[in-house]
Amino acid sequence: MNIKNCAFMSAVETIHLIPHTHVDFGYTDLPSTIDRLQIDFTRAAAHLVNEAGHFDEPARFRWTVEVAEVAEMFLKQATAEDRAAFDAAIASGRMEIGAMPFHTTGLL
Repeated sequence: MNIKNCAFMSAVETIHLIPHTHVDFGYTDLPSTIDRLQIDFTRAAAHLVNEAGHFDEPARFRWTVEVAEVAEMFLKQATAEDRAAFDAAIASGRMEIGAMPFHTTGLL
């Protein structure tokens, strides 16, 4: 099947790519691995928010740190450079932190 000949594809003008992670400590991998990955994602996102600041508004990178615990873990080990990038990203309004410290479930 040639996708260029699909009727619905001729109507597609914009594709939005939305980066996303989900915090499930211990569900998808060991908690220590998830911690490391979330810290790495937060570091990369903070730098990307700042690096994309010169793009037109719709193209500027945005990120939500899903739960506050991830932000706390990141800040405890962040270098001065990473902390400055994080602070600038938050100040720009293009990086936010979820209010809950972690996810809750009725099973707890």
